[in-house]
Amino acid sequence: MREYNEYLKDLKYREEIGKKKGIEIGRKKEIEIGKEEEIRKIKIEIALQMLKENDKIEKIKKLTKFNSFEILEIKKLLNKPDDTTIKESAEKLKIDFDSLKKIYEEVND
Repeated sequence: MREYNEYLKDLKYREEIGKKKGIEIGRKKEIEIGKEEEIRKIKIEIALQMLKENDKIEKIKKLTKFNSFEILEIKKLLNKPDDTTIKESAEKLKIDFDSLKKIYEEVND
């Protein structure tokens, strides 16, 4: 019982820290929900880099688990998009504009 109480105390502490940083922690899964968004950003960056290197879409789909629509949306970023195009792609890819623009700039530097 003592271990369980310590676990709950630690969970509350992590939840408070997470709230300060804008991350929610699920009680059942004990997984940071914000982590999923970070993983998605990394996958988008990987897909964009692979598209830039002319890798096949099937290979990218297999690696990132994105569907064809998402990959084609990421592919639009290879054509030197303006902010409006990046904003539209960000909405379709369910990621915030600033993050997608940062990914685009990092890959194209």
